Amino acid sequence: MMKNMFRKILVAGTLIVGIAFGTKVEASNQGPYIKDGSIVQINKQNYEIWQNFNWKLKNNTNNVYNKTFEARGRYQHKNGQTYYSLYDSKGNWQGYLNSKATKKTSKQGSYISDGRYVRISKENHEIW
Repeated sequence: MMKNMFRKILVAGTLIVGIAFGTKVEASNQGPYIKDGSIVQINKQNYEIWQNFNWKLKNNTNNVYNKTFEARGRYQHKNGQTYYSLYDSKGNWQGYLNSKATKKTSKQGSYISDGRYVRISKENHEIW
């Protein structure tokens, strides 16, 4: 009984110290947070985007297919997969996604051909 109580106090104390001093406390399965900063584009459908590592569903890649995100960090999960922590261009966190559903790209994203033509209807605008 005393061992169990001591263990609970030790875990709680470690969490409090981690929060107080900004230390990242490693979770049991996802591993430590690794700062990344890569720009990635979603290039696979039917992958779940997770709200947490208890596998609570947040979104699906079908809803963000071909969109570009910043992977501010990543986790090397004990299941052997790498999960990115994704943020949109406005800084909103989108969730955790298996890196296999992405490809690295630049901030403007990859070229996507759609076959349309455009007509320039206003003068004095720069074309980049």
